[in-house]
Amino acid sequence: MRTASREELETVEGIGEIVAGEIREFFDSEQNETVIAGLLEHVSPQPAETETGDALAGETFVFTGSLSGMTRGEAQDLVERHGGNATSSVSSNTDYLVAGENPGQSKQDEAEAEDVPVRDEEGFRELLVEQGIEVDDRA
Repeated sequence: MRTASREELETVEGIGEIVAGEIREFFDSEQNETVIAGLLEHVSPQPAETETGDALAGETFVFTGSLSGMTRGEAQDLVERHGGNATSSVSSNTDYLVAGENPGQSKQDEAEAEDVPVRDEEGFRELLVEQGIEVDDRA
């Protein structure tokens, strides 16, 4: 099994020198290699089929509060897989603030000050559907 080099790992967004070193150390460990080999005897990993596209290209989303049908991380990943940006703070570049349950008041205030449209979770899902993005309805 081929694993990524430390340098390759560092090219992944959010992984720096220290984390890359820790990942390499984990996979270089003979004990961990034995455990992983044992697990692979019982499973057949398959590549995940992930829908991607550019339907949200140029759009920037900020999420606040709890979403009921997906985690905020899943929502951010969904936006990014479809060409959009998900950031943590509202600015004049933000296109939508998605406010779930118990949203942060400061983000809502910033959205109002910047004239950023605020959508609830249902409105976010409707926007996705309008853009032709399939939404898993787990909620």
